[in-house]
Amino acid sequence: MGDEVRCPLGAITTVIVNGLDRDDVFFLLNDDVAITVNAGDGDDDLRGGPGSDTLRGDGGDDTLRGGAGADVLDGGAHTLLPAPIGDTADYGSSSTAVDVSLDGVANDGRDVDSITPGIQPEGDNVLNTEIVEGSSHNDILTGGAGDDTLRGNNGDDDLNGLGGNDTLEGGNGGDDFDGGANTDTVTYGSDSEDLTIDLDNVADDGGVGELDNVRDTNEIVIGGVGDDTITGAAGPQTLNGGSGNDTLNGDIGTDTLVGAGGVDTVSYAGRTADVTVTLDGVANDGESGENDNVAVNVENALGGDGDDTITGSLTVNRLDGGAGADTVNGGGGNDALVGGADGAVDTYNGNAGTDTVTFASAAAGVNIRLDGVASGTDGDLINASVENATGSAFNDTIAGNDSRNTLNGGAGNDTLNGGAGNDTLNGEADNDALNGGNGVAPDADALNGGPGVDTVSYSTRLANVNVTIGAGANDGAAGEGDNVFAGVEKVTGGRGDDTITGDVSPETLTGGSGDDTVDGNGGADVISGQGGSDDLTGGGARDTLSGGPAGDDFHTQDGLRDSINCGDGTDDTTDRDNIDTRTSNCFP
Repeated sequence: MGDEVRCPLGAITTVIVNGLDRDDVFFLLNDDVAITVNAGDGDDDLRGGPGSDTLRGDGGDDTLRGGAGADVLDGGAHTLLPAPIGDTADYGSSSTAVDVSLDGVANDGRDVDSITPGIQPEGDNVLNTEIVEGSSHNDILTGGAGDDTLRGNNGDDDLNGLGGNDTLEGGNGGDDFDGGANTDTVTYGSDSEDLTIDLDNVADDGGVGELDNVRDTNEIVIGGVGDDTITGAAGPQTLNGGSGNDTLNGDIGTDTLVGAGGVDTVSYAGRTADVTVTLDGVANDGESGENDNVAVNVENALGGDGDDTITGSLTVNRLDGGAGADTVNGGGGNDALVGGADGAVDTYNGNAGTDTVTFASAAAGVNIRLDGVASGTDGDLINASVENATGSAFNDTIAGNDSRNTLNGGAGNDTLNGGAGNDTLNGEADNDALNGGNGVAPDADALNGGPGVDTVSYSTRLANVNVTIGAGANDGAAGEGDNVFAGVEKVTGGRGDDTITGDVSPETLTGGSGDDTVDGNGGADVISGQGGSDDLTGGGARDTLSGGPAGDDFHTQDGLRDSINCGDGTDDTTDRDNIDTRTSNCFP
């Protein structure tokens, strides 16, 4: 448990205690006795009493708490191997603010500007100490020439590193971080808020309303466990996001940008010069000659307004060139390559992995081709190593390539053409047209309309097709294995003798030029045979059936007031009752 020193009150005025080379704990409990403790080697915990004590930690990582009185807190020299963490002067239990400076002068402890009237400054002298723990009040902690750690804890603290490579930790409250000379670190390592930190010498850093001031005299900034945004100043800095999904902006200068945990983004937004960014941990990023080092644990990159080149890593990346004529290279993971309709010609290379080009944030409709042919208003070039595409919120045209593609239309009235390969076409919002491909087995496509009135078309097919909406992967030509989902409201057949069957929803079903069989099933359907001699069945709702120039067969149900347009041929109608309406050429 350690050693306890008690002296008879008034009988002794000076006590010297020499500890052993072990981990000692000394509690000094007397009022007016000046006690000197020489703790020896070991990691000691020395706690002074109300008197003016001298606490010497000697070797080891010691913690010194002076208590009241004008104390000398001397951490001592380190003689142990491996190298120790350092000695601590701990004012955490102080009832007032403290002013501590590692300058060897007896002016530390209670802050003369903050104490209660009638209470004098302590006059402590903190020596040979590497770590200072402040109080829960508004402290001033100043380092020395060595490598110091200053922890403000709660309160609005001023932390001044001066010389050495210092570490400054503020705690809660609006703190001022001034690293001074050499390479200094500000760390928010345990802070769980989402932080905004900008080394611009303005007191608006930290969490919401915290009002820290992280000055540009600090060279290293470490974020907390939240989703932080850290912006450097001119000159070299190291920005480490810590845990969370962080955004790092080094500004001008040779910076090291480290993601640590989470999904992190390096940003060159606002740059007008061309930048080159490769997520490989090599110091060749940024503008020409800037030589930033974007670490491999940064997952995402955002370019600026110039003609940028952005290249991913072996993991999953989101790569956005920003404005300008950019080249975006996916790397080895399943990457998202971000495009825009800004008038510049961009080039997208997926490389290894399954990659997606996305125009979800584009300000206008886009024309996307995944076959390496320049397309669209901007003339963007999307090479065939990109497998998937996502459109904008406007009216887009998206065409796949010979690989397995996933095409997402987004909002707007989109046209999606899958091409060869087993494709997935998602029309998403609004009224979309979906064309799976050329129908060569086994190129099975999944066709999902989503909200809106969506159309699946087989109009260019010569072979017979069989489509049943919402019945699974048995649609298209024989053996093709398409899957027309229930979110599709319109189906158009091709030039063969097709069979098309709806589901219980209202649909528009069109046979095409062959001798087709079309069955609406449930729902108030619009059914058209077009060319050929067709067999048209209305189903269990009020339907509209239209034949073509040849003789067609119509099948309706009693009592549903169907509408029959027999066309130019001589057509047969069955199950017709006297409340149906029909045109001429219908028999009987």
